[in-house]
Amino acid sequence: MGLGISRRIGKLTLDGKTVHTKTDEDGAWEMLLPAMKAGGPYTITLEGQNRIVLKNVVFGEVWVCSGQSNMELTMARVRDNYADVVQQADMPDIRQFLVPDQFDFKKKTRTWKKDTGKVPLRIISPVFRPLLTFLPWSCMQNTRFP
Repeated sequence: MGLGISRRIGKLTLDGKTVHTKTDEDGAWEMLLPAMKAGGPYTITLEGQNRIVLKNVVFGEVWVCSGQSNMELTMARVRDNYADVVQQADMPDIRQFLVPDQFDFKKKTRTWKKDTGKVPLRIISPVFRPLLTFLPWSCMQNTRFP
């Protein structure tokens, strides 16, 4: 889903397939992507009033993890205790999206924080959460697929 100018037509191209959409009166739009095989990297091109190219897109499982203070703990604080995992955990397709601790229960938001454009965090990154390191690492050990 995204926002644009009211009643404009846009398109999304992914792996040679194109999907079209039209914004509603509020400028909101939504597109359903074609089923994709897990993996990547893919490039997604969005065209409407402007052109946006998303590179290094990976498809696969999505795990939503939440908690309290246990999810605030970072690998930087525990990595010395798990040196063997850190040494083996080379999985560049594992990504982390961290939702900022800013919210408003009284209004709906349609905006996301802008991506920094930096290379995705490696699973052993000091800012990665330990649960989000050990769970995919364990799956990778057993299935060879994160």
